[in-house]
Amino acid sequence: MILKAQKISKSFPTPAGSLDILRDLDLQLGPGNAVAILGASGSGKSTLLNILGTLDQSYTGSLEIDGINPKGLAPDRLAQFRNEKIGFVFQEHRLLPQLNALENVLIPAMAGWVQGNHAGRAKELLERVGMGDRLGHRPSELSGGERQRVALARALLMRPKLILADEPTGNLDPGAAKGVGRLLLEMAGTDCGLVLVTHSLDLAHSMPLVFRLIKERLVPEHVGMETIG
Repeated sequence: MILKAQKISKSFPTPAGSLDILRDLDLQLGPGNAVAILGASGSGKSTLLNILGTLDQSYTGSLEIDGINPKGLAPDRLAQFRNEKIGFVFQEHRLLPQLNALENVLIPAMAGWVQGNHAGRAKELLERVGMGDRLGHRPSELSGGERQRVALARALLMRPKLILADEPTGNLDPGAAKGVGRLLLEMAGTDCGLVLVTHSLDLAHSMPLVFRLIKERLVPEHVGMETIG
């Protein structure tokens, strides 16, 4: 099991009392599984991704990623664990403007925790996402869809077990959004688990499993809708 979250709860103190954001939330993913999470703004979707991405440790419940409980890790080890096990794709591509596409993809390898031919893998990933002829281009020379393809390649560089995508097509036109959505599923393949948060019904319905976050809980919406064509 790549992801096992059980009874995840998160609340914030307010003058009127505790405000529940997530309550007794369960989610499990095996290799090759992909899930989309829908929900209104402020429903807790990004909070959930922060918890699953080990960025927020102030929750109750249990979380395991690739069989490891990240809450028990020291800060340095947690940073290494996050770098090796989790790939992030954001609504904003978050590419460094002074670096070209290849250099941006290589950023996760700069921590130096894992040795290997990272440059070779980065080039391979950029070719797989259709950016093989744009290795030397900086973000300002790329379209929005192209930037997000570079961001996806970057997320996959360290061969993560879990990919977390937060509104990855929110800033893209419909054609580019469809292409990035298709690539997310394709690149996750059979080795990773994919959790996607989105407002886009089209993108959500391309995933094998869809939940809606309602009143602090995940409610199954449907299974097995059509894929993006």
